[in-house]
Amino acid sequence: MDVLKAEELFREFREVSITEFFKKNKAHLGYSGKIRSLTTVVHELVTNSLDACEEARILPDILVEIRQLGDEHYMVKEVDNGPGILPKRVPDVFGKMLAGTKFHRNIQLRGQQGIGVAGVTMFSQMTSGKPIKVKTSIGNGKVHEFELMIDISKNKAEVLDHLVYDENWRGTQVECELKGVKFSLGEQGPYEYVRRTAIANPHARIVFIDPNGKKTIFERSSDTIPKPPIEIKPHPKGITVDDLFHMAKSSTARKVSSFLVSSFARMSPKKVKEIQSKVSFDLDKNPRKLTWQECEEIIKAIQEIKF
Repeated sequence: MDVLKAEELFREFREVSITEFFKKNKAHLGYSGKIRSLTTVVHELVTNSLDACEEARILPDILVEIRQLGDEHYMVKEVDNGPGILPKRVPDVFGKMLAGTKFHRNIQLRGQQGIGVAGVTMFSQMTSGKPIKVKTSIGNGKVHEFELMIDISKNKAEVLDHLVYDENWRGTQVECELKGVKFSLGEQGPYEYVRRTAIANPHARIVFIDPNGKKTIFERSSDTIPKPPIEIKPHPKGITVDDLFHMAKSSTARKVSSFLVSSFARMSPKKVKEIQSKVSFDLDKNPRKLTWQECEEIIKAIQEIKF
């Protein structure tokens, strides 16, 4: 039997971008089934709009329009009155996965990973071969229109067109073309998703136009914007040695003791004294100089303390 050499075995070895991974595993993003895939597109666009409006303390006005262009061929248009997107950030928002404003924050929001709306761009170009169209303005009298796709191999936006003009408008509008999907009024369809979203978000006004041209308006029943979620510190008992080690390396604190108090919930100077009594090194040392073994000692001490 011939034995293959290592050079031959590794001939096809190469790095795969996160976008390539999700292109082959799009079901992980919710794109499984013709009806559900269309609903997922609507979901990603609407939740982006709701989050943007709420963070900017704006009562959301959202339009969702689905037009049928052919058999299992649709155009989805979604418009909001949110704060808009900085033009330089549009390619990253819609054309790069794992890019966003939420993943690195200890805060409860609808989207965390920075994948969702870029997934819409990917799914649109995978099924129709067409770019996604984005119109946005931050309300400064300048409107920016983009046509873009994702360079799958580089996980990077490819801007095909960028137009700037004057208009007194603020918000974001997205249009994407989809093939191989199906509209349904059933439980898994876009209409039912929007209806339930309107119920769960009484401060939002959502207009839904289906492929038959029927307009349904879900009026807001409350003018109170939900209180913004508060960013919280992680609880000491919920962190691992690896978490502590990397947090310490990026800390600006001068002492491990002050690093612990400032970085974790329910961590008081009294608790730090308890930890000090259980570890073999001085907590006055620089946290950036903590070793893995010292972090293990701290975690072990934390598990023995009541918070």
